[in-house]
Amino acid sequence: MISNLVIKENNMQPSPDQTMSPFSVRKRSFQIFDEASSEQIGALRRWLMQGQNFIVEWLEADADGEIVSVESKYETLVLMPDAGGTIHQEQKPGLTAPAGSICIVPSGRYSVTLQRGGRYCIIASSRSDIDPNKVLNAAAYTDPDPRISPVGVPYRRQTSHGAIQVLQLDDIAAPADNPRLKMFQTETLSINWVAYDGPRTRTLLSPHSHANHEQGSLAIQATTNTIYE
Repeated sequence: MISNLVIKENNMQPSPDQTMSPFSVRKRSFQIFDEASSEQIGALRRWLMQGQNFIVEWLEADADGEIVSVESKYETLVLMPDAGGTIHQEQKPGLTAPAGSICIVPSGRYSVTLQRGGRYCIIASSRSDIDPNKVLNAAAYTDPDPRISPVGVPYRRQTSHGAIQVLQLDDIAAPADNPRLKMFQTETLSINWVAYDGPRTRTLLSPHSHANHEQGSLAIQATTNTIYE
């Protein structure tokens, strides 16, 4: 079984009454996309999940030439794990990225032309073009968590500022002490790309906490046993 899921939680210490204390654990938001109703847009299927300061848009294209539009105040990440696509910015020629790419796209408006059978993910800190009522876990963020800091002053890119960056996953070097981990950063997001072969047991997990921000996990492809072990 191939499944897609998003997990979002505050990894803080538990509180007996689960009230909003500095030590209470926020209930996680969890969804297997294969088991959730998608929004049908032409020949495109879409699922949306969010954290307090970020939103994940998962897309599956059933035909060539489907187009998704994006508008964000900050840089966004476009993941193309198994099919390529063409990114179009206003007043600029289209830029085609191959399968296996992670693209960092400057703030503003752009569109992505998708390929049939492809799966895509757009991750952003801000999406003014998305109806929050269509987010699967929107109810979890009706009341903002005061412990989560808002997005601060964005980092400024030192090179290629204002240009789309297309990074091939296979070309990115992993740290010597963790060959499964590859790290990417936008103005406001920090992403770890991790590849595991086979089930990951609980004894190999690395519990930790964050004082003022959330962490989300997206499993792009896995068997059921791999997800839940």
